[in-house]
Amino acid sequence: MTNCVQCGAANAPDAGYCSKCGQPLSAAASPSAGAPTSTAPAARHTSGLAIASLVSGILSLLCLFPAAVLAIVLGYVARARIRRSGGALRGERMARAGVNLGFSGIILLIIAAIAIPNLMRSRISSHESSPVGSLRTINTAEVTYYSEYPTRGYSATLAQLGSPAPGVQPGPEAAGFIDSVLASGQKSGYRFTYVAGPAGEQGLIVAYTVRADPVTPGSGERSFFTDETGVIRAEKGKPAGSDSPVLQ
Repeated sequence: MTNCVQCGAANAPDAGYCSKCGQPLSAAASPSAGAPTSTAPAARHTSGLAIASLVSGILSLLCLFPAAVLAIVLGYVARARIRRSGGALRGERMARAGVNLGFSGIILLIIAAIAIPNLMRSRISSHESSPVGSLRTINTAEVTYYSEYPTRGYSATLAQLGSPAPGVQPGPEAAGFIDSVLASGQKSGYRFTYVAGPAGEQGLIVAYTVRADPVTPGSGERSFFTDETGVIRAEKGKPAGSDSPVLQ
């Protein structure tokens, strides 16, 4: 055995460098050697596995699960081979960094797996608040329309609740109670289908229904429904109707 003059660690007789501290070993450090020899120690080189572990660890920070696993496996294998090389291989720190980055990548993936669905639900909930608000606006506008034009009752179309043309006074054909976008029947990724009830006595429209359905991906998961009662109902996976659950 050859003892390192730097740290005193025991090394294999043919080792060129200390396996613990990396200090070059000379024949003079060995108790069995009478005098130093002129034989130069073998050149050290960096472990390719250590390099691959570090690169994979960096890639794992991009939330690439295979890269994270590869960084950890290669890092541990590289460190084991470096220790057994008797100083011929270096890259211990590089391999350790690859392992640490690999574990960090896995932690990031776990956080993303938890956070992303919550963010998506929050985003959808935010998008669905717009059509619900629009239905409330329509209900309020219908009550006002009924009061302003008692000989008509509720409006026959959404357009009758919308704004008149510039310079034109509001009237039963364009009362100005909702904005022009909503009056067109489509807003914030939802289509609003308005149906006036049959005219009753004296031609009054005394009922109506409005359904709001998502028309663009990501605008919402639920369909909504309301009528002259002012109650808003919601349904997931199919169009909402008068028998759908009341929106909570």
